[in-house]
Amino acid sequence: MSRLTLLRIARWAKGKKADTEHPNLETLIDEESVKVSDGYHYARWITPLVGLTLAAGCFLPLALTVHPLFWIGVAGMALIGGALGAVFHAFATRISPSQLALRKRCVGLANKLTSARHLLGVTPVISPKVAAVLDDAAKIYLQVRPNGERDLRIRATDAWTDASQKALRAMDEAMAQLLTLTEPASPQAQEAALAQGWAEPLLAEMRATAAAICNQRIASQISGASLHPAASSLSELTDARAHLERLDSALQELNEETVREQA
Repeated sequence: MSRLTLLRIARWAKGKKADTEHPNLETLIDEESVKVSDGYHYARWITPLVGLTLAAGCFLPLALTVHPLFWIGVAGMALIGGALGAVFHAFATRISPSQLALRKRCVGLANKLTSARHLLGVTPVISPKVAAVLDDAAKIYLQVRPNGERDLRIRATDAWTDASQKALRAMDEAMAQLLTLTEPASPQAQEAALAQGWAEPLLAEMRATAAAICNQRIASQISGASLHPAASSLSELTDARAHLERLDSALQELNEETVREQA
């Protein structure tokens, strides 16, 4: 069940259209708010402590007072707790702090959108201007962050892969930062935060980064599809264009050097 189900029911009950003015933002909230926020981060510490507590509080007294075989229980509970802690740690390290912040802020925004005052239309909980900016940002974010790969940290095999992963993590952080615009209680305060001027440059940088990521993916896909008829043509065009650009740059430098010598 989506966290925005109540919002959609209320929208339908009021006779409004099923679609929303901000579909990308709602899609982002649906996808991120249903995930575990930081359970693995807690579990990797809780399970070893539980194992040690059971080992020391239950089996250790029995081993000291009843029978030495209970030492097996002491060691077993400690090992089980440590093993589970290691497993949860492995899962936790796959989720970056920026992804955690993104999910928590999506949950917070979902709670606002499904609050009674918003569903009843008493007072708006998000400024239309802020919502428009966030919907644009969510559209860009969802284009480069398909659901299947959002939680995977792909091991870098070359410089391009490493750069792409860094760019994707930066997109997580940027989207999470933009969602802080909805944290002020009133729409007026949210618009005041938007008026500070940092959101638009961040959105523009997200757009440029997303374009670079998409271009790199297209180039990687085509370079991998060596049997495709267009692959060789594209490769030749790319090499030819790069060669022309290098020649043009060299010619400009030569002309500038000639002008300086004549001066």
